[in-house]
Formats: sequence, C-alpha cells, structure tokens
Amino acid sequence: LSGGNILGRWSHTFSNGSDATVQFYFDNNLRDGPQAREATNTVDFDFQHHVAIGARHNLIWGAGYRRTTDQIAGTIDFAYIPASLAMHVANSFVQDEIILKPDRLYLTLGTKLEHETFTGFNTEPSARLAWTLSKRQTFWAAVSRASRTPTRRETAGYIGLAAFPGPDGLPQEVVLFGNPGQKSEHVIANEIGYRAQISRRASIDVALFFNTYTDLDSREPGTPFLEQASGPALEIIPVTWSNKMHGTTDGIEVSTDWR
Repeated sequence: LSGGNILGRWSHTFSNGSDATVQFYFDNNLRDGPQAREATNTVDFDFQHHVAIGARHNLIWGAGYRRTTDQIAGTIDFAYIPASLAMHVANSFVQDEIILKPDRLYLTLGTKLEHETFTGFNTEPSARLAWTLSKRQTFWAAVSRASRTPTRRETAGYIGLAAFPGPDGLPQEVVLFGNPGQKSEHVIANEIGYRAQISRRASIDVALFFNTYTDLDSREPGTPFLEQASGPALEIIPVTWSNKMHGTTDGIEVSTDWR
C-alpha cells in the first residue's frame, strides 16, 4: 500500500466582518496484493463563506467538487465492471441561523444539494429550533434528511460468494452482481431534546429520536443461468444489489456530566 496527498487552505476575513475559506486536496493511492490491484486519484475543491446579515441572521454557504478516477484489476472471484471509472460529486449548501428572540429563541434552516455519478441529485434539508428557557436550560427540536450514496461495490461489483457441485456434476457459483440503477439510501430524522445545568458541577442532556429509513440496501436473488464463455460450463446463481428494505428506529439517549 503506497500513496501520498497534499492539502492547501486559504482563509481571509473581509472588512465587513465576513470570512471565507478555500481548500484544495489531492490524493494518490496504490494498493497491490493478491486480491486486487487498485490505483485511485482524487481531486477535491471546497469553498465556504460566512457572513452576518443584520442583527438576526448568521449565514454560511458554500460549494464543493470532488473527482475520483480509479483503475482496478480484479481476480477470478472479485472484480469491477467496468474496471476503470471516473466519478464525481458536486455539492452546494446554505444555512441560516435566525435569532427569533434575542437570548431566547433560535431557528436554524439549511439545505444541501448534491449531484453524484451513480444517482444524480440528492437534497438534504434540515430545520432546528432552540429555546433557551433560562441561562441553565435549553429545549431543542430538529428535523433533517440525509442520504448515503451507493459505492462502486454496489453498482459495478462482480463478487463470487460460493462455489459447489450441482446436479449431474455441473458446478454452480453464487455471484453478487452490482446494480447500475442502485439508489441512494435515505433517512428522515426527528429529534427533540432538553439540556440543563443542574448545578455548578452537574449537567444533564436528554434526547428522543424517531428515524424513518427508505431505499435501504438489499440483496435480491435472480434466475440461474448457464455460463460457457470463459471455459467449462458453469451455472451462475445471481444475487443483485437492490433497494427493497425500509425501517424505523426510535429511542432515548441520556448523558450526564459531573465535575
């Protein structure tokens, strides 16, 4: 395993009090072993600008772009089709913290828009409300949506899972195939919480959550077929990535701090 990277960052504060940051990153990675030979190059740009608008708005916005190219030489039981690919992720975001009532009520609204190679556009909005009951107590609530984009393994993998003799001596192999139409996984998170400074030495934080998940990764069986192109006849039992799972999680988290 070998490689290297370089990162550069420029920050500036303007005369009006706003500030901006520009970042550049490049990474080269080479992995060579019995399972596969993989060469990857990644270039990443990121820009952020923070500005206070009047006495009530604290705004931050920005954009970014990442491009990754790879070349992967697979083996008989693990490969990517195609073996080389150029992938990109472009994003923009904006977030505004709004003071509804000074020292008492705050509303934070934001969204991120992302476009990537496999699934196209994903939108990730969020809204958060903080109510300061007193100097020692805060109640908060939030609703947000997040996405997990598919990987090369899920969209382009060819993975041999098992091989065994079948009927009449015909060998069989279970193969996990990538799905070029694989979707992003999504979650909508609903949260409420309460924080209190009980005394000079002790504080408590309580949070309740209810999350809804859609388009979760699943592996779906397919119809077996005969493969003869690469040698002796072989029956392939296909399993393909898909997005046929969904679910929910809920719970409560309590943490305390004592000094």
